[in-house]
Amino acid sequence: LVPKLRDKPALVMAGETSIHLVNTPDSSPVPNTEAFKVVGKLSDEGIFEAKIEDTTRGDSEVVLRSAFRQTAKPQWKDLMQRISYAMGYSGTVSDVSASTPEAIGEPFHLSYSYNRKDYPDWKSDQRITVPGAPFFLPPVRDDAVYPLWLGPSMEIISDSKVELPKGNTPQVPPNVDLKYDFAEYHASYSQEHGTLIAKRRLITKMREVPPADFDNYRKFAKDLQNDENRYVYMQTSPASQQGAPNVPVPGT
Repeated sequence: LVPKLRDKPALVMAGETSIHLVNTPDSSPVPNTEAFKVVGKLSDEGIFEAKIEDTTRGDSEVVLRSAFRQTAKPQWKDLMQRISYAMGYSGTVSDVSASTPEAIGEPFHLSYSYNRKDYPDWKSDQRITVPGAPFFLPPVRDDAVYPLWLGPSMEIISDSKVELPKGNTPQVPPNVDLKYDFAEYHASYSQEHGTLIAKRRLITKMREVPPADFDNYRKFAKDLQNDENRYVYMQTSPASQQGAPNVPVPGT
């Protein structure tokens, strides 16, 4: 059942005598998970080429399966391009492959090639943001008095490897560990032979954030966003290392 049909009264009729009301299940029959993987290479000219894979299970899987099922296979590239734009990726996609939409026994898997010319801030400042799964958290208004709906619990894992141009060594960002009753976020970074490696994980644990936790939620969302959008500088660019701010860069 899709989320809007869960935890709702339903009339169950089994024969002529057994008729009664029951509540539908309040959660997905399978865990809500997503595993997003990016393996790419950045050139001296700022061209980023990557292979991206995404494996989804649960509520988001239903949306993706429906979209691919309603789209003719020759148009899957156009569909994936629109999805890529919606995720904040401004480059172009190709070589799109996806699971059979009707094969619901296994998680929905898709893969594609990605190309982005003029990767933001590389040629001008020799710095990059880390490509990966976008983490969307609903905002909470300053005057909000009712619980904030987060939805069913879910886990998103984002792994990325970016091979940098020869001679460039990334300044590895500090690891991040945020843990609250309503959600957790963990990020670890490393580099190996000029390749930046990032592992990020978001877990939502409560359907709703109570008003008493709004201040913690705002801090959590801000700290997560700051990490997600942070710049990574190169050791070959000393001038860019002096206290530059971590601010969002549109159009990964």
